[in-house]
Amino acid sequence: MSLKRFVAPLSLFAAMSALSLASCSTSTSIGNVQYTPAHAMLQLAVGTIDDSAGSLTLAATGSAVPGQYLNSVATLRGPSGSSAFPSSGSATLTAPTSATYTTGNLYSYGQTPGTNGVVGLPPTYAVNGNGVGFGTGFLLPSAAGTATFPPVVPGQYTLSVAVPVNGSTIPLTANAVLPANAPVLGPLSVSFVSDGNGGGTVTIASVPGMTEALVAFYADVGASGATPCSALGAEAASLEQTGTTGTLPSGSLSAGTAYCALALGADYPLVEAGAPFSTAASPKLAGAGGTADLSASALFSFTE
Repeated sequence: MSLKRFVAPLSLFAAMSALSLASCSTSTSIGNVQYTPAHAMLQLAVGTIDDSAGSLTLAATGSAVPGQYLNSVATLRGPSGSSAFPSSGSATLTAPTSATYTTGNLYSYGQTPGTNGVVGLPPTYAVNGNGVGFGTGFLLPSAAGTATFPPVVPGQYTLSVAVPVNGSTIPLTANAVLPANAPVLGPLSVSFVSDGNGGGTVTIASVPGMTEALVAFYADVGASGATPCSALGAEAASLEQTGTTGTLPSGSLSAGTAYCALALGADYPLVEAGAPFSTAASPKLAGAGGTADLSASALFSFTE
C-alpha cells in the first residue's frame, strides 16, 4: 500500500475588524496569524485514545501510563484557515462530570506544536519556519497543573475561551458529544526495516476502523540504559500511511543513531485537517462515525 502524502460567521464585536490589524506570523502558531475577531471559529471533536502500551503518554508527558483516554481535537481559525489570534488565552475543557481542564493557547490546529508529544515533520510535512513542526490537533490538557489526557466519560464536552483583544475579551465556545458506545480502535503495532541510508520500510498491523496513521520517529534516549525506548528524545521525522506499508526516504534519519518508532492510528483526518494541508476555516475533525479516535502502538526500537 502506498504512502498517502509525501511532502514536500461568528459575528462578535464586528466593529473590531475595522481596527485593520495586520496579519503576522508567530513561532508558536501555524502559518500566518490573522486578527479577525469578527469571524473567528472554534471547533471541537471528541473520541477515544487507546494507549495500551503507554507510548503516547510517554511521548507527551515523559511518563508511560497505559490506558484508554479522551481524545479532544480543536481548531481556532479565521476565514482563511490560519490561526485566528496570535494568542487566544488559555482555554478550558469541561467534561460531562463538570471536571475542568486547561489547554493553554489554541491555534489553528490544537495547542502549541509539540504540546501533545507528536509534531508534523518531513517527509510528510514541509519544513515549518517555527523550528518545531506542525501541530497535530489533539489536545493534552492539564488538571491541577499536571498535563494529562482526561478519562473517557460519555456525554457533552465544552471547550471555551475568552480571547483578549484590545482591552476586551471575545468569548468563544464549542461543544461535542462522546456517545456511550464510542469506539476504541484497539492496539496496533509498528515495525521498521532500515535501508542502511537513513530510510527504510515501515510496516503497520492496522486495526479495524483505522483510516490512516502517522508514524513518528524519536531519538531513543533510553537506549543508553538498560531499557530501550524508556525515554524519548527529539522527534526526527514523521510519515503518514494509509496502508500497511510505507517508505521513509533515505536521509530522513541519522546513521548510527538509536530510534523509537510510534504509530498513531486514526479514524479521522488526523493529518489532513491541519496545516499545511488544510486551509478551511472549519475543517472536518471527526471520522465517519462522528468521533475522532486514536490508537497508539507500542514503541519499536532500532538503530539506523
